[in-house]
Amino acid sequence: LIESDSTIVSETALPLRTDFASLRADYARTMQGDPLLPPGPQAVVLKIARTEAPVFDSVNQIWSQPLYDAAGQPLPARLLLANAATAAMQKRLDRLWRQGKHWDVCFGWLSLRGTELQLQPVSLRCVGEGKWIQLSL
Repeated sequence: LIESDSTIVSETALPLRTDFASLRADYARTMQGDPLLPPGPQAVVLKIARTEAPVFDSVNQIWSQPLYDAAGQPLPARLLLANAATAAMQKRLDRLWRQGKHWDVCFGWLSLRGTELQLQPVSLRCVGEGKWIQLSL
């Protein structure tokens, strides 16, 4: 699926975003029309430079994993464990972490939670691997 580090070759040909600061700025521009009504989730493909250990908030049933771009800008990947599908995604992501696999590229949905931008991962590719892992399967 990946032709180069600048474009994801797919039906939508989404650009590969490498800079989380510019991603935040672009998202903020989409909110200028009505800041009280944030836009819906936006499809993005992100280049991930570094990940940290996942964390599970058992009170709110939220799984999260910090992701970083090459400049060290953070962006959390989050899943609200509201059903069996997201619980299965969380188990799969935790298993990848335990196996020592780290994200390289991720496709997901960018959205606002409170005042924080977050990513809900859909599929990802790990460092050193060519195939995509579909989290929803």
